[in-house]
Amino acid sequence: MKQRTELRSLLLRGVLILCICLFGVSLFFLPEIVAKYRAGAGAKDEAQVAKFVFDTNFTQKAEELDVSGMKPGEEKSFFFQMTNQSDGAVCEVDLTYRIQIQDMGNLPYTYSIKQVDAENAEVPNGTSGGSSVTGIMKASQATTVYYKVTVEWPVEKSGAEFSQMVDVLTLRVTCDQED
Repeated sequence: MKQRTELRSLLLRGVLILCICLFGVSLFFLPEIVAKYRAGAGAKDEAQVAKFVFDTNFTQKAEELDVSGMKPGEEKSFFFQMTNQSDGAVCEVDLTYRIQIQDMGNLPYTYSIKQVDAENAEVPNGTSGGSSVTGIMKASQATTVYYKVTVEWPVEKSGAEFSQMVDVLTLRVTCDQED
Protein backbone atom coordinates (compact mmCIF):
# COMPACT_ATOMS: atom_id res chain seq x y z
CA MET A 1 0.00 0.00 0.00
CA LYS A 2 2.81 2.37 0.87
CA GLN A 3 4.45 1.49 -2.40
CA ARG A 4 1.25 2.33 -4.26
CA THR A 5 0.99 5.72 -2.59
CA GLU A 6 4.61 6.51 -3.42
CA LEU A 7 4.08 5.39 -7.00
CA ARG A 8 0.96 7.50 -7.28
CA SER A 9 2.78 10.50 -5.77
CA LEU A 10 5.70 10.02 -8.14
CA LEU A 11 3.37 9.74 -11.12
CA LEU A 12 1.50 12.86 -10.04
CA ARG A 13 4.78 14.80 -9.71
CA GLY A 14 5.86 13.60 -13.15
CA VAL A 15 2.60 14.70 -14.75
CA LEU A 16 2.84 18.07 -12.95
CA ILE A 17 6.44 18.59 -14.12
CA LEU A 18 5.45 17.61 -17.66
CA CYS A 19 2.56 20.13 -17.62
CA ILE A 20 4.86 22.89 -16.33
CA CYS A 21 7.42 22.07 -19.04
CA LEU A 22 4.77 22.11 -21.75
CA PHE A 23 3.44 25.42 -20.45
CA GLY A 24 6.95 26.91 -20.44
CA VAL A 25 7.67 25.67 -23.96
CA SER A 26 4.35 27.02 -25.23
CA LEU A 27 5.09 30.44 -23.67
CA PHE A 28 8.45 30.39 -25.44
CA PHE A 29 6.93 29.63 -28.87
CA LEU A 30 3.61 31.50 -28.47
CA PRO A 31 4.92 34.96 -29.51
CA GLU A 32 6.45 33.41 -32.63
CA ILE A 33 3.16 31.74 -33.58
CA VAL A 34 1.06 34.85 -32.85
CA ALA A 35 3.51 37.05 -34.77
CA LYS A 36 3.18 34.82 -37.84
CA TYR A 37 -0.59 35.03 -37.74
CA ARG A 38 -0.49 38.79 -37.25
CA ALA A 39 1.82 39.21 -40.21
CA GLY A 40 -0.37 36.93 -42.30
CA ALA A 41 -3.53 38.83 -41.40
CA GLY A 42 -2.25 42.18 -42.60
CA ALA A 43 -3.77 43.58 -45.78
CA LYS A 44 -2.47 46.03 -48.30
CA ASP A 45 -4.82 48.43 -49.98
CA GLU A 46 -4.38 48.18 -53.72
CA ALA A 47 -7.53 49.98 -54.76
CA GLN A 48 -7.32 52.02 -57.91
CA VAL A 49 -9.50 54.85 -59.04
CA ALA A 50 -10.91 54.39 -62.53
CA LYS A 51 -12.21 57.29 -64.57
CA PHE A 52 -15.98 57.22 -65.14
CA VAL A 53 -17.13 59.12 -68.23
CA PHE A 54 -20.64 59.02 -69.66
CA ASP A 55 -22.41 61.75 -71.57
CA THR A 56 -25.47 62.26 -73.74
CA ASN A 57 -26.52 65.16 -75.92
CA PHE A 58 -29.47 65.76 -73.59
CA THR A 59 -29.92 69.12 -71.90
CA GLN A 60 -30.91 67.39 -68.66
CA LYS A 61 -30.97 63.93 -67.06
CA ALA A 62 -34.21 62.92 -68.78
CA GLU A 63 -35.34 64.43 -72.05
CA GLU A 64 -39.02 65.12 -72.66
CA LEU A 65 -40.07 64.02 -76.13
CA ASP A 66 -42.27 66.59 -77.84
CA VAL A 67 -45.21 64.70 -79.33
CA SER A 68 -47.63 67.60 -79.21
CA GLY A 69 -49.96 67.76 -82.18
CA MET A 70 -49.59 64.07 -83.07
CA LYS A 71 -52.66 62.45 -84.57
CA PRO A 72 -53.62 58.81 -85.16
CA GLY A 73 -51.55 57.32 -87.98
CA GLU A 74 -48.57 59.66 -87.43
CA GLU A 75 -45.12 58.96 -86.13
CA LYS A 76 -42.25 61.12 -84.89
CA SER A 77 -38.60 60.23 -84.62
CA PHE A 78 -35.99 61.55 -82.22
CA PHE A 79 -32.25 61.04 -82.45
CA PHE A 80 -29.67 61.14 -79.67
CA GLN A 81 -26.19 59.91 -78.88
CA MET A 82 -24.25 58.64 -75.87
CA THR A 83 -20.51 58.44 -75.38
CA ASN A 84 -17.98 57.18 -72.86
CA GLN A 85 -15.44 59.90 -73.61
CA SER A 86 -15.10 63.56 -72.77
CA ASP A 87 -12.30 66.06 -73.36
CA GLY A 88 -9.93 63.31 -74.50
CA ALA A 89 -10.60 61.12 -71.46
CA VAL A 90 -12.08 57.67 -72.05
CA CYS A 91 -13.99 55.76 -69.40
CA GLU A 92 -11.81 53.11 -67.76
CA VAL A 93 -14.65 50.82 -66.62
CA ASP A 94 -17.33 48.86 -68.45
CA LEU A 95 -20.63 50.72 -68.57
CA THR A 96 -24.08 49.20 -68.85
CA TYR A 97 -26.67 51.68 -70.05
CA ARG A 98 -30.42 51.47 -70.22
CA ILE A 99 -32.68 53.57 -72.40
CA GLN A 100 -36.33 53.81 -71.34
CA ILE A 101 -39.36 55.63 -72.64
CA GLN A 102 -41.77 56.45 -69.86
CA ASP A 103 -45.27 57.78 -70.41
CA MET A 104 -48.41 58.49 -68.45
CA GLY A 105 -50.35 55.85 -70.41
CA ASN A 106 -53.07 58.23 -71.58
CA LEU A 107 -52.53 57.81 -75.31
CA PRO A 108 -51.99 54.55 -77.22
CA TYR A 109 -48.47 55.29 -78.47
CA THR A 110 -46.14 52.51 -79.56
CA TYR A 111 -42.39 52.90 -79.37
CA SER A 112 -39.27 51.59 -80.96
CA ILE A 113 -35.68 52.27 -79.99
CA LYS A 114 -33.10 51.38 -82.63
CA GLN A 115 -29.37 51.79 -82.78
CA VAL A 116 -28.32 53.86 -85.80
CA ASP A 117 -25.01 55.16 -87.16
CA ALA A 118 -23.86 58.79 -87.20
CA GLU A 119 -25.91 59.38 -90.39
CA ASN A 120 -29.03 57.91 -88.73
CA ALA A 121 -29.03 54.74 -90.84
CA GLU A 122 -30.09 51.62 -88.95
CA VAL A 123 -27.19 49.49 -87.75
CA PRO A 124 -27.48 45.82 -88.76
CA ASN A 125 -27.48 43.64 -85.62
CA GLY A 126 -27.65 46.84 -83.55
CA THR A 127 -29.47 47.08 -80.26
CA SER A 128 -33.21 47.59 -80.63
CA GLY A 129 -36.37 47.18 -78.62
CA GLY A 130 -39.77 48.54 -77.67
CA SER A 131 -39.87 50.97 -74.77
CA SER A 132 -36.62 49.78 -73.16
CA VAL A 133 -33.14 48.84 -74.43
CA THR A 134 -29.88 47.97 -72.65
CA GLY A 135 -26.34 48.02 -73.97
CA ILE A 136 -22.69 47.91 -72.90
CA MET A 137 -19.75 50.21 -73.55
CA LYS A 138 -16.40 48.49 -72.98
CA ALA A 139 -13.70 49.98 -70.77
CA SER A 140 -10.92 52.04 -72.34
CA GLN A 141 -12.52 51.90 -75.81
CA ALA A 142 -13.74 55.29 -77.02
CA THR A 143 -17.34 54.62 -78.01
CA THR A 144 -20.18 56.78 -79.23
CA VAL A 145 -23.54 55.14 -79.88
CA TYR A 146 -26.45 56.70 -81.71
CA TYR A 147 -30.11 55.84 -81.24
CA LYS A 148 -33.36 56.62 -83.00
CA VAL A 149 -36.56 56.65 -80.95
CA THR A 150 -39.77 56.39 -82.95
CA VAL A 151 -43.12 57.19 -81.39
CA GLU A 152 -46.18 56.09 -83.36
CA TRP A 153 -49.88 56.59 -82.80
CA PRO A 154 -51.56 53.62 -84.51
CA VAL A 155 -54.33 54.67 -86.90
CA GLU A 156 -56.68 51.99 -85.57
CA LYS A 157 -56.57 53.66 -82.11
CA SER A 158 -58.38 56.83 -83.10
CA GLY A 159 -61.41 56.68 -80.83
CA ALA A 160 -63.14 59.72 -79.37
CA GLU A 161 -61.96 58.69 -75.89
CA PHE A 162 -58.49 60.01 -76.79
CA SER A 163 -59.66 63.41 -78.07
CA GLN A 164 -59.15 65.32 -74.80
CA MET A 165 -56.17 63.29 -73.56
CA VAL A 166 -52.64 64.53 -73.10
CA ASP A 167 -49.53 62.43 -72.54
CA VAL A 168 -45.99 63.26 -71.54
CA LEU A 169 -43.20 61.07 -72.90
CA THR A 170 -39.85 61.04 -71.17
CA LEU A 171 -36.70 59.49 -72.58
CA ARG A 172 -34.53 58.38 -69.67
CA VAL A 173 -31.00 57.04 -69.95
CA THR A 174 -29.35 55.45 -66.93
CA CYS A 175 -25.82 54.15 -66.75
CA ASP A 176 -24.14 51.80 -64.26
CA GLN A 177 -20.50 51.02 -63.76
CA GLU A 178 -19.68 47.32 -63.98
CA ASP A 179 -17.26 45.88 -61.42
